[in-house]
Amino acid sequence: MLGLRKLLLAHCYCYSVQYWLDLFTPETWNEAAAVGFGVTGFRESRWPIVRRVEKGDCFVCYLTRVSAFSGLLEAVSGGYQDRSPIWTSDVFPARVKTRPVIALAPQEAVPFDKVVSKFGSATAWRGYVRGSPMRLPREDAEAVVDALERASVNPQVWPGQPKEPLSLRDSIPSTELGPVGPTVPSSTPAPRQHTAIHFQLIKLGRALGLSVHVARNDRSLTFDGNAFSALSIPGLPQGFDPVSRRILELIDVLWLDRNRIVCAFEVEHSTDVHSGLLRMADLLAVQAHTTIRLYLVAPDDRREKVKREINRPTFFYLDPPLFTVCKFIPYSRLQEGVQQSQPYLGRLKYEFIDDLAELCEASQPEVDV
Repeated sequence: MLGLRKLLLAHCYCYSVQYWLDLFTPETWNEAAAVGFGVTGFRESRWPIVRRVEKGDCFVCYLTRVSAFSGLLEAVSGGYQDRSPIWTSDVFPARVKTRPVIALAPQEAVPFDKVVSKFGSATAWRGYVRGSPMRLPREDAEAVVDALERASVNPQVWPGQPKEPLSLRDSIPSTELGPVGPTVPSSTPAPRQHTAIHFQLIKLGRALGLSVHVARNDRSLTFDGNAFSALSIPGLPQGFDPVSRRILELIDVLWLDRNRIVCAFEVEHSTDVHSGLLRMADLLAVQAHTTIRLYLVAPDDRREKVKREINRPTFFYLDPPLFTVCKFIPYSRLQEGVQQSQPYLGRLKYEFIDDLAELCEASQPEVDV
């Protein structure tokens, strides 16, 4: 078996081969394993990219939520479209037929920081793992493949990785704020529902072991007896210029891993979507190379409005375009995703929030006429 793997790896190292990042959750990785890793799939919006994949290209596989590289798949077809059921979470109709070169169990997957921290392009990789397929720099991809090959020969459970598959974990104790499930029914009056979603994000961040910063103009809010001022850190870390600091202090909810801001959320329940998007655009204007993950959280029925507004020329022609770095999280996805993750929430990494988010891609800017 190792000889075959070496042969396939040698093929993947061929100069003409392109490397693509392929994101999985632990659940979709297990579902792919159930069909022998014979196909990989992506959302319909990714079809313009999937159609560029050629037979012989290689997919570097990455597990979200546990932030680790799990395998290498070789494309045995170009892109095609098919809606036959394979995955339970989505159809993923933009597909490529594949065969496995390396496939590690989730608990044996190679941690992101174990490999990428050595790259000169480590900052760029924070953007790569937000969507797939994403074409990878050859040198970086080959370094990841090398780490995967070593892990396949000498498998181990890495420090900090789960000792069992996520689906087998025991339930964790509730936080001091109670279980992190849906906090409010959709019929709740608008102001209270807006506050409830704020509280959901605060509670979720704390359950993930992160520090949480609440916008200074929202510190006076409470929900079910929980004062936001008591749940927020008092101020932001040092190191931001005054303009960046003023922008960040007004973003609804920030998650921090140690002293590094990792996620920013604007909740737009019934106000003009522009206000949240402008704040995100302002942040990009002063922090052009930020690695902060940006999210607009809004009711499901505002999806089309969010997509239309985020693709206005003002935001579309930013460098990078705002839609490439700011994702949309509908209320229902946030609440359902958190509820489904409840049994192992305390062991998840903050990147799992990307599984609940949607890219609002457009081929051209939206203009009202």
